[in-house]
Amino acid sequence: MYFAMVWNHTFIKKFVRLFISLLISITVTQKARAFTTNLIVGAATNPTIHLAVTDFKKLLAQATRDSVYVNASGTYDVVVELPTVIIVPIHFIKADTSVYADRSYAWKGDNSGNTYRLKLEAANQYALAAGLYGLLQEVLGFSFYHPRETLVPDLKTFPLEDGFTYHSTPRFDVTGFHLHTQHPLELTEALHNVNYPNGQELIREYIDWCARNRQNYFEFNLLEGINRKQWPAYAKQFVDYAHERGVMAGVDLSLHMIQQKAFQLYRFPFKSFRTKKNQIRRNVEMLCEAHWDAWDVEFSTTEFSKGNKKQKQKLQLFLLNELKRKNVKLMGREHVVKEEKMLSGKVKEDAAFDSLQTALDKQRTMLVHTVMFYTLTDTFAPVYGNHNLLHMQQLLRKNMAERETWYYPESAYWITFDNSVPLFLPSYLSARLSDILFCDTLNVKGHITFSSGWEWGYWLFDWSIANWSWKTTLNESEVTPDATQYARKVLSDDLYAAYFTAQQQLHDREVKAGNLIQYLDAQTVTDEMPGMFNLPLHPRPSWTYKWLRRKAPAEALDTIQLEIQSLASLYRQFDSLDQTLQKGNFSGKIFRELSDAFTINKQRALHRYNTLNYIIEKRRSKIKGEPCANCDSWMQQAVFVRNAAQQIVKSREVAYRYPVEELAHKHKSHTAYAYGYLYPVHELHFWKREEEQAVKNKWSPFFRSIWNVAKIVGIID
Repeated sequence: MYFAMVWNHTFIKKFVRLFISLLISITVTQKARAFTTNLIVGAATNPTIHLAVTDFKKLLAQATRDSVYVNASGTYDVVVELPTVIIVPIHFIKADTSVYADRSYAWKGDNSGNTYRLKLEAANQYALAAGLYGLLQEVLGFSFYHPRETLVPDLKTFPLEDGFTYHSTPRFDVTGFHLHTQHPLELTEALHNVNYPNGQELIREYIDWCARNRQNYFEFNLLEGINRKQWPAYAKQFVDYAHERGVMAGVDLSLHMIQQKAFQLYRFPFKSFRTKKNQIRRNVEMLCEAHWDAWDVEFSTTEFSKGNKKQKQKLQLFLLNELKRKNVKLMGREHVVKEEKMLSGKVKEDAAFDSLQTALDKQRTMLVHTVMFYTLTDTFAPVYGNHNLLHMQQLLRKNMAERETWYYPESAYWITFDNSVPLFLPSYLSARLSDILFCDTLNVKGHITFSSGWEWGYWLFDWSIANWSWKTTLNESEVTPDATQYARKVLSDDLYAAYFTAQQQLHDREVKAGNLIQYLDAQTVTDEMPGMFNLPLHPRPSWTYKWLRRKAPAEALDTIQLEIQSLASLYRQFDSLDQTLQKGNFSGKIFRELSDAFTINKQRALHRYNTLNYIIEKRRSKIKGEPCANCDSWMQQAVFVRNAAQQIVKSREVAYRYPVEELAHKHKSHTAYAYGYLYPVHELHFWKREEEQAVKNKWSPFFRSIWNVAKIVGIID
C-alpha cells in the first residue's frame, strides 16, 4: 500500500512533470587550514532538498570553522580558496511522494587536475537528503548520536582520496521510531501540551535527528488529556515540518484502550452518549486536521485481552473506511502474549467473520512486537509468560504472506527492567542488530523501534539501530556491521572501545544468556500480585522473595545461596574489566556517561547479592530459632553500596540533556505517572525498597509503591 507524504499539491504536479537538476559545489582548500564550501542550489527546489542542503552547509561550516551566509540571489556562499573540490550535479531529481520512494544513493570521487570531483547520484529528494547526511556521518566523521547533541569532526584537510566510492541503500522501505509517550519521557509533554515551553522546537530537534540519521518515520502515543480544540493545530505544525524533512508522521491511539491514559476513539456513557461510530467519525475529523500518514490503532481494551471480536471487526471496518477518506494508513500490532493466555476474548467465530477479517487485514499494516533485549531467534526469552519469542517469528512470517508487515522491537523497557533501575544493558545492541539482519533476509517492509528514553546511554541504542537500518559499501567493499561499532566511534579511544566491547560480550553471556537479569531487574507490581494478576512480564526467579523470607526450607536456602554466587562472580568480572582502564587517561561527556552506567551495573550486582544474602540468613536464623549473627552486616553492605551508587546518580543528573525537574522529579503530566521517567532513579527507589522489604518482611505490591495502579490500568482518571 502507498500513502502520501503531504505536500503542496501544485508543487507536486510541477515536479511530477519535470526533471530537476541540482548543482552542489564544494570548494576545498587542501593546503590551507580547512576545506571551505560553496554550494549552489538550483532555483527550483522543494522543502526536503532545501532543508537538507542548508543543514549540510551549516554542519560543514562547523567542521571547517568557516562562516556561512546566504546572498541576495539565493545561492549559498562561503569564502573560497583554491584549489577546489566540487560536488557536481546529482544525476536527476524527480519529486516522489511515495512512502516507498527509493532512498538509495551513490557517491563517486575522482581527481581531475587540481580539482577533486565528487558526484552524488540520487533518484529523488529523499535519496538526496539521505546521501548528504550519509556522507557526513559515514564518511566525514560526524556523529548525530542524540537529538540535542552532535559530534562534529575537525576537518582541516579534505579526507577523501582519488577513486573514492560510497553507496548506501535502506534495508527496509520504512525505518524509524515509536516514542512510547504513555510513559513520561523527554518529549511526552512537548508532544501533548500546546503551552509547553519551546515544545515545537524540541519536537523539531527530534525530527531533525530522524532526518540526519536517514529515518523516514516517527510516531508516538496520543494520550487522552489533550486539549481537543487546540491540539490538532499544534500537531499540524510539527507534522508539516516532518513532511518537509522527508519524515512520515504517525500517531498511536486506541478504539477504547483503558491502560495508561491512551487516547480513545470512543468512550462509554457517562463520558459520552454519542454512538461509537459517531464518536469515531468526529475524532477522525478532529485529529486529521494534522496531516497524519498513519494511525497505529490498538483494538483491544488491554494488551492481555481480545474483547468482543465481532464488535471490534465492525468498528475496524468503519474506521478503515473513515481513514481512507483522509489518505491515512491504518496499522495494528500483535503483542507477545499468546492467544491462549489472554484474559478474555474467546469468542466463537464463523466463516463469514473469518472472510471479512481476512479482507480487512489485507488493508491494514501489521506491526509484530517483541520486548526487552530479546530477539526473534533467541531460544530463551522468559518474558510475558513465554519461554521464548519464536512464536512472534512465526507470526511475522505468517503476516508477511498475507499483508504488509513491519517489525516492532524495543530499545528500552522502562517500568522496572532497565533505565528505571537504572541498568545500562548493552545486550540491546547485539539483539537489535541480530533482528535487523534477520529481518533483512526476510525482506520485511518496515522496521520501527519502540523507544523509552535516552539518558544513561540509551541514546546509543536508538542511534545504532538507525544506522544499521542501512546497508553500506565503501570503496567497493561492503561494510560489515557489528554491535559496538557506534560506541567505538564516539569513544575515540582504543582502550575504552575495547573495554566497551568486552562489557557488551559479558552482558550477553552472563546477564542475558546466563539470566542474571532475573535478579538485577526490579520487582514490578504484577510480580507481587496474587492469583491471576501475578503476571510474569519480565525475567524473575522461579521463587518469590516473600517465599524466600518466610517459607523456604533449609535445603532450598543452601541451593539459592549457591546460585546467587553468580552475582558475586559477575561483580568480580565487572571489576576486573574496570581494572583494565587504570592506565588510561579518559575524559569527555560520553565517556563519563557510559562509565557511570557500567559502574551502576556493577554496584547493582553487588547490592542484590547483599540483600539476597540478608534474606537467606534471616530465614535460616528463623528456622534455627537463633538470632541472626551476620544479617546486619549484609544489610549494612547493601546500604553502603546504594549510597555509593546514589552519588553517581547525583553527578549524572547534572548532565541530563533535558531539565532534571522534568525527568527526575514529581510533577503533573498527561501520563498516568506524576513524575518523569527517571524519578525512580533519582533516589534509587527500587534499591531502597528492596532493603526495606527484606528488613520489614513486607511484600505487598503497595508497600513503598510509586505506582498509582488504579490510574495505570484505567480504573480511575
